[in-house]
Amino acid sequence: MKEWFMNLWKKQIIRYIAVALASAVAFGLGGFFIGKSVKNNLSVDNVANNSSGGAGDSGLLNGENNQKYSSEGVMYEVSGDGTYAEVVGYTGNGGAVTIEETYNNLPVKHIRQNAFYMLDSMTSILIPDSVTSIDMCAFYCCSGLTEIILPNGITSIGMQAFSTCANLKYNEYNNINYLGNEENPYLAAASVVSKDLTFFEIHNDTKFLLYELFLRCFKLTEVVIPDGVISIGCRAFHKCHSLKQLILPDSVVIIDAEAFEDCTIAEIIIPSSVTSIGIKAFSRCIHLEKVVLSDGVESIGRGAFYGCESLTEIIIPNSVTSIGGYAFYDCSSLTSLMFRGTVEEWNAIKKGEHWNIGIPVTEIVCIGGSVSVQ
Repeated sequence: MKEWFMNLWKKQIIRYIAVALASAVAFGLGGFFIGKSVKNNLSVDNVANNSSGGAGDSGLLNGENNQKYSSEGVMYEVSGDGTYAEVVGYTGNGGAVTIEETYNNLPVKHIRQNAFYMLDSMTSILIPDSVTSIDMCAFYCCSGLTEIILPNGITSIGMQAFSTCANLKYNEYNNINYLGNEENPYLAAASVVSKDLTFFEIHNDTKFLLYELFLRCFKLTEVVIPDGVISIGCRAFHKCHSLKQLILPDSVVIIDAEAFEDCTIAEIIIPSSVTSIGIKAFSRCIHLEKVVLSDGVESIGRGAFYGCESLTEIIIPNSVTSIGGYAFYDCSSLTSLMFRGTVEEWNAIKKGEHWNIGIPVTEIVCIGGSVSVQ
C-alpha cells in the first residue's frame, strides 16, 4: 500500500510540473520583451479562445458549484446555460474510449482543457459528430494513445491538444502527418515528416493547421494553403526563417497566438474572413514591411506586431473593436497609421496598455479628422 501511494504521489508531482511547463510554452513567457518591467506587464490573458479551465482530475469530481456525471469512465458536466454537455475528465480503465454523442439528453459539444491529460492507459478515442471544440492540452501526453477519430463538424482545436502523444498514428500525405476520420483523413495537419524540405502543399480537405506544424522549418520557402483551412494554429510557422511570402485563403477565421512569430515574411494580407489576430501572432517579424487588414478583423491581440521594425504603414479597418497591449510595441519604422472609420469609432476601440509604445506615429488619420497619440 505504501509503495502504491508513493508511486501515485510521484505521478501527481510529475503531472503538476508538466502542467506548469506546458503553460509556460503555451503562453509564450520566454523572452517576449527586453526588460524585466515590460515582461512583467505583458501577461497572456487569452489564447485563441481557449480560456475555459478543464478538470481532467478525478479529485475534482465533487465540485462545489458544478455537478459532474460519469458514463463508462468519461466525466461530463452540463454547460452553464444548460444547453449542452462538456467532457471534463476521465476515471475509467483506459483502452478504447468512446465519448457519447448526448448526455442527459443534451448534445456533447465540448472537450475541456486537460480532460484526458497524461492518460497513458487510453489506446484510442472516438469523438462524436456532436463535438465542435477541443480545448488546449485535452489529450496532452497520452502516451498509450494510438488512434484518434475527429468529427467533421469540429470548429476549434486548442493548442497542444494532442502534443507529445508519442505513439499516435497519423495519415501521411505529401510529407505532412494528419489526423481525421474515415471520411476525411486529412482534417487536421499535425506535424511534418521532415523539417528540411523547402516546399509543402496542404491537402485540399484540411481545416486546421495545428500547434507548431512548421516550427523551425528553417529551409521552408513556400507553403500552399487551400481554401477551406479555418485556423492557423499557435506557433504554426514559428521561426520559419526562409519563408518570404504566404497567401492566406478567405476561409481562415483565426490566426492563433505566435502563429508567425520570428518569420521572415515581408508582406501579409489578412483576409476579411479573419476575426481574430492572436497574441504575438506576427511578433519579431523584422522583415515585415506591409500588412493589409481587411474588413472583418475584430481584435488585434496583445503584442501582435511587436518588434516588426520594418513595418512602415498599417491601415486598421473600422471592424476592429479591440487592440491589445503592446500590439505595435517597438515598430520603430511605423510612421503612418490610418483608421477606416470616424474619430468617434476610433475612440470607442478598447486599447490595451502601451499599445503604441515605441512607434514614431503621432496621430491616427481617420475619416473626417485625426486623433493625436502619445
